[in-house]
Amino acid sequence: MHLLDLPDDVLILICSHLHGRDALNVALTSKQLVDLALPRVAAVITCWKPSMLRKLHAYMVNGPAQRARHIQVLSIDTHTFGGYDPEEANTSDDGEQPGDDLYYAANFSQANIIGGLLMHAQNIQELCLERFQPCLRRDPRIGVALASMPRLTKLRLSTLGDYTLEVLRSCSFDLRHLTLSYFIEEDYPLEGETRTLPALLSTLALYRNLHIVKLWNFTPHTCFSEDFIPPQLPSITYLRLSESTPPALNMVELCPNLNTLIYSEDPQAFDFADELNLRHLSGKPWPDLRRLMLGEHDEIPSVRRRLARVEQLHIGGVLSNSEADAPDVARFFALLRQTSPVELYLSVRVRHSPILFLSHIPPLAPRLRVLELKVSIPSPSLDYDGWLDNIPQALSDLPIPCLRLFFPQLGYPAVPRFFPAGLEYDDAEDKARGAEAREMERRRAAAMHALPQRIADAMPSLRYLALLDEGPNQNNLALQKGEEGARGSAQAEVPVETEVAGAVRSEPGEDAPVYEWDELRQTDWIRSHRWWRIVDGAEGGSRKLEAISIQEGKRLEQQIIEGAGQQDATTEELSGAEISFNRRSVLVLTSFSGSLHALSM
Repeated sequence: MHLLDLPDDVLILICSHLHGRDALNVALTSKQLVDLALPRVAAVITCWKPSMLRKLHAYMVNGPAQRARHIQVLSIDTHTFGGYDPEEANTSDDGEQPGDDLYYAANFSQANIIGGLLMHAQNIQELCLERFQPCLRRDPRIGVALASMPRLTKLRLSTLGDYTLEVLRSCSFDLRHLTLSYFIEEDYPLEGETRTLPALLSTLALYRNLHIVKLWNFTPHTCFSEDFIPPQLPSITYLRLSESTPPALNMVELCPNLNTLIYSEDPQAFDFADELNLRHLSGKPWPDLRRLMLGEHDEIPSVRRRLARVEQLHIGGVLSNSEADAPDVARFFALLRQTSPVELYLSVRVRHSPILFLSHIPPLAPRLRVLELKVSIPSPSLDYDGWLDNIPQALSDLPIPCLRLFFPQLGYPAVPRFFPAGLEYDDAEDKARGAEAREMERRRAAAMHALPQRIADAMPSLRYLALLDEGPNQNNLALQKGEEGARGSAQAEVPVETEVAGAVRSEPGEDAPVYEWDELRQTDWIRSHRWWRIVDGAEGGSRKLEAISIQEGKRLEQQIIEGAGQQDATTEELSGAEISFNRRSVLVLTSFSGSLHALSM
């Protein structure tokens, strides 16, 4: 069957997923597909330099075909407002050499071009515009064009304050996804501009179908005033407050259907010594959350008192202490007791002792079924030799069916960078550190090879295991062996590259690592990602590991999480039925006693 034999509605649907060069190639294949595919060439556009913006305007607006009306996704990057453009021979629009504005992307001389483009591109569905408020002040047509886009459902604006929200309150589009990145002084200050809760809430309340709200650098210093009645935001299910302040958390109680909260604090933007601003610590309890992600453990006090149950608890920051009575560990325990998660992500840094506090987790989080543990050490020193060997014993008391372990690269040995004038530097100590780092890489590879089986044997309840590994630190491998001063250097006989290559095998067809920033794990490099199903051995023999695909592992993990949620719901229904039955029993007994009393009279 030929492609052109398909019905027109099917061809339209196929072409709706094309853009850019793919759409152009399809349009060039036949006359029948030109009208369907050619408009999609300009459907998705990203602009990242000044000369590109001018060419884009000339092609989309000045041409006779009204091409701008075909734009559906438009992104204008911060670099569009930079003073430097390689195509302009190091010269800005006014003929001057680029200056400090290069670093702040503060050349807004082409704001009128953006305004003209948006006035003609009224069918945009997704819009991302950096440096929004400075452009808006230079060309008000940008606000007029934004307010007249009926199909806009996803909007991302940056470098803004409360003034921008006035424009959004005049818009009538049906927004579903909103991302706002407020201004910060170090990037591009907006003189006299504010970031307040009433202005934001009054704007969000206008969009009845708004589901996702992401806020960066929203740092209000006060809560609601007594004369402000905050609106309810029932449509919002996903709320992100990144680099924010605790007063912003008052938004959560206004979102009764919220299921995901991501929160991180900007410690420099809020004065915790001001007791008048600590009202955020008390208030109405929040609804149960499907997912809570915190940037650091220091942010636990800002949320703990108002939390209910949380299904997935993710804390990105590193827990540096291993002792159960350490203050930060005690704070983490209090959060576990409050939320009782089904899935937990935790990052720990192992020092001179095993991860002792893990054995205290089961009674604090009885619903826990899935754990991802990121384990690291402070430096590649032989002082931390055996850190991987201690992990199976530390995990042995956890009765969970699914475990993910993530191992980042070992660090690079620290060396002094500055020396007093006239001092002759002796690099013997650096060579010794380099030899230790290389030896630690060799031992890490050997331990990683044996770790899956050791964990399977140490955890009887474990059914699924995943290992995520960033692989060896190539800088450590490049260090020359130190002949003197390195403890254990005589044992480094096996080439470390050989062992590492064998220890970090990837799945078939997945040999090439994927570079994509993982916010939770704080990495863009996962060299090896492997999953196993653990099967009990016959007649009490050693447990066996059966390799499964990443997709299968994630599917089984999700089944475990959903199964725990369904079990909780069933338990609550049975508990509610039991309470109702008891109430009816009391009512019947009371009525029966009354009848007996009447007969005795």
